[in-house]
Amino acid sequence: MLFFDVLNYIKNLDEIELFLQNAKKQMNENSILMFDVNSEYKLREYLGNNTFVVEEDDIYYVWRNSLYKKYINFEIDFL
Repeated sequence: MLFFDVLNYIKNLDEIELFLQNAKKQMNENSILMFDVNSEYKLREYLGNNTFVVEEDDIYYVWRNSLYKKYINFEIDFL
């Protein structure tokens, strides 16, 4: 099972600890926990208050970002 950007919504160390404890409960000795996170720099400088328009194959979407202090609001419209 894959999840992307899940940790980007965690706001404090207590929530990170809870995430890791719950992940461990779901894992067995052969499991691997993999995740990615965006840096504050990427959120602020790249994603920030930007709009991205993407057209690939049969998919077209507009991705709008609004930066509010330490958080970003993402809006994606698929057409």
